[in-house]
Amino acid sequence: MYSRYESSGLKVRDFCTNEVINEAKFYYWQKKLRASKLPSASFVPIVPVSNSTTSDLSYTVNTGGTTVPVMLPPEYEILYPSGITLRLKGTVTPEFLKVLIQPLINGMFNLNDSMRYYLYSYPTDMRKSFYTLSGVVKDLMGHDVRNGDVFIFVGRTCSSMKILHMECGGLVIYHLRLEEGQFRLPVFDEQTHTYKIT
Repeated sequence: MYSRYESSGLKVRDFCTNEVINEAKFYYWQKKLRASKLPSASFVPIVPVSNSTTSDLSYTVNTGGTTVPVMLPPEYEILYPSGITLRLKGTVTPEFLKVLIQPLINGMFNLNDSMRYYLYSYPTDMRKSFYTLSGVVKDLMGHDVRNGDVFIFVGRTCSSMKILHMECGGLVIYHLRLEEGQFRLPVFDEQTHTYKIT
């Protein structure tokens, strides 16, 4: 049925009317079919292939009576499931491609000991997301989320935590919810005005 829709050239509503199909069912099956066509692994290997003669990438230039073929530089475009698009022009070696892709891979879960961590000292509504947590950081904590610092928010019951952090691609939220128990919060040190974590 879906192949008939694709070959019909009709809009979804018109196709469903002609076939006497509920639009909601059509979209349900469309989503199922698209999901089944996705690769099973989250990482897809990238294999650069060099085409020595491709008609799309060449044109001719007339230089004083002689015609010289000129190759346009190849263009590569890598689309990641997260929405990031990497576009490259020119000849790309596998080593160079690896250098370009590695920061994207290493950029995931980019928290380390060299960063400054700030714990918001009041219970936080865990329904808050990027904009509202950024507002808490700016308005109530007096910091700028774009500085690369890490901001920790704990829910009222101490069973869920969100960590807000700015990385090279944008804001990231890590969300941890405990199945059992509670987070044990550090004790506030009045002299240094910090939370000490050992």
